[in-house]
Amino acid sequence: MSTQIKIRGYNPGSYREKFLKHFGQPIEHYTAFQRAVIGLQFSTTYSYADMLSNFFLYLNKDPDTVIKERQKDLRNKDLVARQRYESEIKLFLNKQKEHGLLARSYFTRISGFFTNNSTFLRLDMGNYKTSKSRKSQKYSPTREEVQTLIKNAKTTRNRLIITIAYQNGLLPADIANLKIGDYPTEPYIAFRKLRQKSNTPYYGVSTPDTCKLLKQYLTKRKGKDGEPLFVGETGLTLRAVAIREAMSKTMKRAKLYTARKFVPKCLRDGYADALIDINANFYTLNSLLGHSNAMIFRYGSEKKVCERAVKVTKKVYPLIKLDLDDLTLQEERFKKTVCTLKCVQCGKEETYIKTTCNRKYCTCCINKSLKRIAQQKKYYLKNKETIDKKRIAYRHKHKDEINKRRRIARLNKKLSISQYCL
Repeated sequence: MSTQIKIRGYNPGSYREKFLKHFGQPIEHYTAFQRAVIGLQFSTTYSYADMLSNFFLYLNKDPDTVIKERQKDLRNKDLVARQRYESEIKLFLNKQKEHGLLARSYFTRISGFFTNNSTFLRLDMGNYKTSKSRKSQKYSPTREEVQTLIKNAKTTRNRLIITIAYQNGLLPADIANLKIGDYPTEPYIAFRKLRQKSNTPYYGVSTPDTCKLLKQYLTKRKGKDGEPLFVGETGLTLRAVAIREAMSKTMKRAKLYTARKFVPKCLRDGYADALIDINANFYTLNSLLGHSNAMIFRYGSEKKVCERAVKVTKKVYPLIKLDLDDLTLQEERFKKTVCTLKCVQCGKEETYIKTTCNRKYCTCCINKSLKRIAQQKKYYLKNKETIDKKRIAYRHKHKDEINKRRRIARLNKKLSISQYCL
């Protein structure tokens, strides 16, 4: 290929530098690598170059020769010869695990290298599993910490989300997937759902605390069966990101969200640790957390699985029980405060309900500005072609001035950052 991919300079002692010394030219100059990286972003090409250089150093072969050998192996009728590279990759990944490196990321880059060159050359690794890397260190919260978290929650919806996450071990993505009628309103009744990411089944059991909060929430929600359970103020369904933000805000309010220690995922870890403290069976633990569906093969029918899950939750509940009697008094703290303002533009005085930000303008001035913006938008849509032509012509005329302004803005930004660092 004629076009060469440019990647930033070599770090001293990196795999790319070792590759250059060993093979005589950088990895970007090989056609096999260029074919594998077409259409990818800069950051992914850099990670491809760094990880694949380590892989080729292990094989002691350059990328082009590896592709040629792979083509010859796949034409061979012998099954051992055809799966030569699969066995070598498994040995390489096991070696990376021993050194403490992430084998999963290496596996994705190597498989991407072969498949991007040709779908005929893709790897047949079967059910080879690599362990996922955990971004934050595991931390299981105590019952007292969860109690303070629920006390600092503003609404019954947020309290219900926290209790489901703590007493059923569900992640925000799984909570967002719940619908009205999925979670039972009476305690100690089993239900079956699929996880959002892995699509594996999990068996949950309703607890008395969640049932109590769910009944309170459904009286306000007033929805039909089959509709999404958790909804925002506008009436739209809450996604996993919104649920995670609501949980993290309550954690910050309770002063528990410090140094990425206590995150929404930790509530699931607390539920898992409570099951381990009880000495729960391995298959029941997997089915309640949604790791695998091995419990059905162990106990046969689904009825038996549900009975087993209910027995385990009855044992776990004393360790996870929460006090929800004093929560009605806590609601008085979060009442809406009424404030007065003097408009900066027209000088009118007006009362408004205080939110996160303080207002400076009255409602009349805000409505006028919104109308003005709408009129400007209509005018732009009508005369779009002429306006764009004028903008392009202005940029061509005053090109040097615009570049100067941008440079000055960048320098000012760098100075501000350096002063902040000092």
